[in-house]
Amino acid sequence: MFPRLTFLSRAARRSWPALLLSMLLAGCGSSPVATHQYTLPQHPLVTPQAASVAPAKQGALIMPVQLAGQLQVNGIVFQTSPVEVNEARNNLWADTLSSQLDRSLYQALSNRTRTVSLMTGDSADVPSYYVTVQINQFQGRYDGKAIVSGLYRILDAERRIIRQHAFSYEEPLAQDGYAALVDALDRNVQQLADNIAQQLDALSRQ
Repeated sequence: MFPRLTFLSRAARRSWPALLLSMLLAGCGSSPVATHQYTLPQHPLVTPQAASVAPAKQGALIMPVQLAGQLQVNGIVFQTSPVEVNEARNNLWADTLSSQLDRSLYQALSNRTRTVSLMTGDSADVPSYYVTVQINQFQGRYDGKAIVSGLYRILDAERRIIRQHAFSYEEPLAQDGYAALVDALDRNVQQLADNIAQQLDALSRQ
């Protein structure tokens, strides 16, 4: 659990990084601390009605998500100041974050694209588009928000960049705690999928 900084006094805010580290990341005293594991929510796949959606004529291959070095850890990352991030010791990802993001993005894009079909890496067909996603921030922040930022690119069949967008999404936590943080991070991922899907559909209609 972590309290929201917005509810703390000015004096408490000044000592927030040290307080957060002692309470959340390192644990305190000799009492054992329970370990919790989290996964990004899985959303059901939506099968669009054939009458309302144009048949997909082009395919897009979603490449594995690339994570910044500080995110390639087992613990959920929390930002304690504008320049410091820390890995939680007892609140962990149940699977690697990169694998979870691969699945979440593929699922979210499958539900959103209307004129492009998603392809898997073992497909024999040549994709019309390749999508690469680089995640630089995927963490909770001391102001009570979840932040996801990075860069995505859409490449054509010859792997030439035709779209490139930096993104940054901030989502307030509904309540305190790591479960709420994971839910807020997922809402950011869904916004990212909305943006990518819109770009793919726009390209396919040109």
